[in-house]
Formats: sequence, C-alpha cells, structure tokens
Amino acid sequence: MLTFDPFGRGPGAVLRYGQGTAQGLLLAARLAERLGLLDAAGAAAHLRLLAAAGLPTELGRKAVAARELVLLRALGNPRVAGGSMLTAVSPDDADALRPVEQPAVPVARAVRAAVVA
Repeated sequence: MLTFDPFGRGPGAVLRYGQGTAQGLLLAARLAERLGLLDAAGAAAHLRLLAAAGLPTELGRKAVAARELVLLRALGNPRVAGGSMLTAVSPDDADALRPVEQPAVPVARAVRAAVVA
C-alpha cells in the first residue's frame, strides 16, 4: 500500500487510524528483521513512514494483540508460507522485541554507592 503512497496521503492514510496500527507495523517490521527476512533498510523505512504520519515509532509496553502478522521479505514483498501471507506471532515474540525497562534505583542508595566508590 505505501509503496505507491509513501506519505500516506491516499490509501496510506489508513495508518492514521491509530496507534494500534502503528504498533502492529512496528512489531511486524522488527520481527521480520529479527528473523532475517527484512533488511535494516526496510525496517528503517517503516520507521520513517510512521514518523511522517505522526505515529509512534517505538513499541509500547502494552501487548500487541496480533496473533498473525504479514511479515515482509522486502518492501512490497510479503513472506508467503503454506499459501498464506500471515505468520503466527506468539506473545513471546512480541515481548522479546520490547525495550527492557531498568528498575528505578532509589536516590538514597544511588548516592551512597557514589560516595563509597
């Protein structure tokens, strides 16, 4: 869809329907890159398109509800397996792609550690 509408002014305007769509696109791009299907340039293109549409370019902490995604081998070239363009996605796949949050260190303990060091 965005191959011929890179700025989302025609059919690509569907991306403006919400953050859920952006999260699904990000998850699909990152998962395809992680699996070696999509190169880094293709994954970066997803980020540029989402940014141009004013949508989030980072995965949120909430779980993406997608159980199946269309993963790309290249822009405009979906992976097809068993006659289907849909690839099963487990919750573990989605969670593995999220940023790991570091636990907050209480200020008093951080100050003591700095003084002792």
